[in-house]
Amino acid sequence: HGLQGRSEPVVRRGDTVEISVEGDSFGVTASGIAMDDGAPGQSVRVKLGGNNTQSSGIVIGPGAVSFSR
Repeated sequence: HGLQGRSEPVVRRGDTVEISVEGDSFGVTASGIAMDDGAPGQSVRVKLGGNNTQSSGIVIGPGAVSFSR
């Protein structure tokens, strides 16, 4: 994986982020807490809801992370 320039993080650790999940025939959005800093296209860990579940998603813009199946 080559570095794509030096993109500035648009998601910061501790930020509340909007999570989008896209399926074949549905789309869902939710909020979570970023566990890492991330620039667009980078993978970050996100804590979901109040049950401390963590998952990884791709930063798609300021305060926005996408999960794909």
